[in-house]
Amino acid sequence: MINSNQSILRRTLLAAACVGIGFSGAASAGSLSESEPQAKFAVGMATNFVRDFGKPFDTWGRKYKTEEYKSWLDDVDASGTPRTTVTNIYYPTAMSDGMAAGRGETLLPSALPAAAEGAQISVADVFQGDQNFAEFAFQGNLVEGIYQAHKGAPVADGRFPLVIMVHGLGGSVQTWATAAEYLAAQGYVVVTVALTSESAASPVFHDPASLWADGKSQEEIYAAYGLRSGNTDSTVFRNFFGFLYQYDGPLLFESLPDPSLLTPTPEGALRSGQLMADLFDQRIEDVARVIAEMKYLNAPEVECRVGLEVENSPEDLCGFFAGRIDVDNIGVMGHSLGSMTA
Repeated sequence: MINSNQSILRRTLLAAACVGIGFSGAASAGSLSESEPQAKFAVGMATNFVRDFGKPFDTWGRKYKTEEYKSWLDDVDASGTPRTTVTNIYYPTAMSDGMAAGRGETLLPSALPAAAEGAQISVADVFQGDQNFAEFAFQGNLVEGIYQAHKGAPVADGRFPLVIMVHGLGGSVQTWATAAEYLAAQGYVVVTVALTSESAASPVFHDPASLWADGKSQEEIYAAYGLRSGNTDSTVFRNFFGFLYQYDGPLLFESLPDPSLLTPTPEGALRSGQLMADLFDQRIEDVARVIAEMKYLNAPEVECRVGLEVENSPEDLCGFFAGRIDVDNIGVMGHSLGSMTA
């Protein structure tokens, strides 16, 4: 027997798969919309910076990104800034007067509602809002301003299954925000991530504990965001086609070269395979670290602080989720490169 939470998650997984491949299915999408259950909870949201002090900031970038990026990375590593994964945590909160149920309306355009009504969309459509988000984040704003989840609202009573939602190549914490809010309204704790390797719009230097950003001007931080954004999907495609086919022509996400017109080499196949293996290694390490962090946040406050090596501060979440996460029931999902990572 499948309980209601499992059924909701299964339908969301199906919708995620359809979005990932640009699939259109009007009949099934219509039934999904018509049968959507009422929200059981209002949705709370918290931003959490997951820091892994055992790893350098971007091992994959150190090996594969541009020389300009590597030069900048020297400065980041010298500052002692650890690998940092930006996460948004969406969770059930008890409804009260003045609190909207469910996910509310988004303030940026999103392709997902159109997909739920049966429209055929592409992966690029899912990222449409992220360019706006990138500008929003680079202007000094934090991610909680975009959606109408209730920032910092208390967690509802109960223990809620945990779902980690992983973006595709070049995505961000916003890629699955709408779906995350929907699941949280049905009784899940949901984490969206911005992975260090190639998130296009990761507000990583808005981390109040960022050693690299400490003392930097806004202009320097914006320049760093711009450099990181320019070293995301374009770097992966450039290296992949360069390694596999020795191709050095123009590359655009929307119009990649026709592989049938190119000739791979055995050496290129090995090199491009290692490129992707290294990318998956870093992605998997970071997702595993996020899961470990959520387990610490579920622990009693003192145990959480010891495990995460944090002191009592307004930014840390130790004690906030204690006992509220069902860490025996954890799901990982994503689309495109995120589904492969999952």
